Amino acid sequence: MEVVSLIISIVAIVFTIYTYFRYDKKLKEQESTINKWQIIKFKEEENNSKKAFIKGSANGGTPKMKIRVFNAGKAIAKNIRIEYLSDLQKIIVLDDKIFPYDFMNPQDSADIIMLLEYGHVPTIKIKFIWDDDYQKDNEYVQNISIRS
Repeated sequence: MEVVSLIISIVAIVFTIYTYFRYDKKLKEQESTINKWQIIKFKEEENNSKKAFIKGSANGGTPKMKIRVFNAGKAIAKNIRIEYLSDLQKIIVLDDKIFPYDFMNPQDSADIIMLLEYGHVPTIKIKFIWDDDYQKDNEYVQNISIRS
């Protein structure tokens, strides 16, 4: 009888130890996976905090249109330039001498005033180029509707 109870006790102890180490191994694998994902997330957040994002929107109508250029990112945009990729026939750009713009804080904006003649194109394609703490010469191409 004592031998049987001793064997049962030993089997129970071995099973408990096996279960503990198996569970511990799974737990450590999960922690390792979570730590890797957290590191990736922290790096992405750090990178995003260094990025500016320049884009535009149209306000107004015929004959006077305003293109608002703004920084929708989380960092300061520097050396902001614009290029018109569309044909600007029948559109007179009045205020684009402000570009290149030295710097623009997050959520700041600058306006370009345009005069629209009858028969102007309905959209303008503009390329925004800027530098930020993440990289130089970021680009964003946008079609802006200027229908009146």
